[in-house]
Amino acid sequence: MIFDVCKGFMCNGNHMESGHYIGYYSWYQQPLDSNPIKELWLFTPEGKRICYFDPEQHKDWFSVYHDFDAVIGAKIEQNWISDNQLTIDVKGDDGNTLNISLVVATWHTWEGSPFEGITETNKRFKNIPNELGICEKVDVIYNGKNLGKFIVPEEPVFLGNDALPAQPVINKCTHELEP
Repeated sequence: MIFDVCKGFMCNGNHMESGHYIGYYSWYQQPLDSNPIKELWLFTPEGKRICYFDPEQHKDWFSVYHDFDAVIGAKIEQNWISDNQLTIDVKGDDGNTLNISLVVATWHTWEGSPFEGITETNKRFKNIPNELGICEKVDVIYNGKNLGKFIVPEEPVFLGNDALPAQPVINKCTHELEP
């Protein structure tokens, strides 16, 4: 089977003291007519799963792979301040804002096997990391409120059959998705 190929990076494992989870995905290459596509995942302590998606006209693509409570258009700006520091600013079409700063302590070349799994819509994926950045600091401001430090969750958080990382990492990768 031929898979859709995405290239870029993902920031996972951002479990915050407030009970929120934040994930971020930026694809400079993907099967759509837009570069880049950016996704900010927000899981609330109440269990609601929201994706802020930029550009909005392609947000239906996200729903092929994921089953979230809402997919909301947004203006998302990312800025690599240095090789080790990333900022992300999100202005959702619903009026919500997020400001995120991540600092990478160390980068590691990935030498292991790809990660494979099934999304919550039963689509197969393969993630092939190139480099992993272990984050030492993550700050998230949601609608003006600081969500606290990142924590290791008491129980794993799953999407489909794949557990999200328990600590903040940036994964520069190729991501293959079953169309």
